[in-house]
Amino acid sequence: MFRPEDMPAPARREGELDSLPPHYRRLYETGVPTAGRIAPTRIADDARQRAAAMVCGMAAQFDAMAGRVMKRLEELGLGENTVTVFMSDHGQMLGDHWMFSMPPSHLDGSLRVPCIWRFPGRFPAGRVCSGLASHLDFAPTVLDLAGVAIPEGPTPPAPEAPGQRPPWPGRSLRPMLTGEAESVQESVIAENDEDYLGLRLRTLITQDYHITLYAGERYGEMFDLRRDPRQLHNLWDEPGALGLRNSLLAQLADRFAQTDSVLPRRMGHA
Repeated sequence: MFRPEDMPAPARREGELDSLPPHYRRLYETGVPTAGRIAPTRIADDARQRAAAMVCGMAAQFDAMAGRVMKRLEELGLGENTVTVFMSDHGQMLGDHWMFSMPPSHLDGSLRVPCIWRFPGRFPAGRVCSGLASHLDFAPTVLDLAGVAIPEGPTPPAPEAPGQRPPWPGRSLRPMLTGEAESVQESVIAENDEDYLGLRLRTLITQDYHITLYAGERYGEMFDLRRDPRQLHNLWDEPGALGLRNSLLAQLADRFAQTDSVLPRRMGHA
């Protein structure tokens, strides 16, 4: 359906692997398996372009199948009272940062996925919002739109601890979807435990910065998304960026602490 020669060039630069954590080069040069790949990522450009064309074809097929679903909703008279959401669990690197498929990386090629919502009469058609959103926000948003409280399990008639945190992490995206707000949060987080390589990735993303901590390791990743939106220059080891790195790591720790589970709810005082 798509010509390989029409595929865009990947987001990468010569010498980039020298500034990234060592597993990037190891994955590029060897066939060590991970959860999302089984072969080296050093492949010829023509093979990469063919793969990108096939991924575009898969996306086009998905679009066609989504069209069938939407058409059937209209035929059943449900189109005006149904929330439809199109999203994905992960992306494909396709040569970005010299990676292929789904490596243990939190760069945009793997992490940034579509999030498209439709609710006729409630959400403005064609609205594009730049606010941050996470998979953690999906369930709270759906429940909010349905007028259903987040399930907490058995609770006492009066809360034992009125100051306790919300039962689930995540924020309702409803204000963003209705056009009432451009954003509902200042940051989102991501995590990945890669058992094949023994890596534990924890990432914080704000509108301006992206930082990834590798548990137990001295290396990491940090990008200034305003000046470097394609994430080509890792600032983790830059001497002049040490203050920024420490500030973002503190924000990362705080954000992950906020997502700790608070279920089951406190039923009484010990």
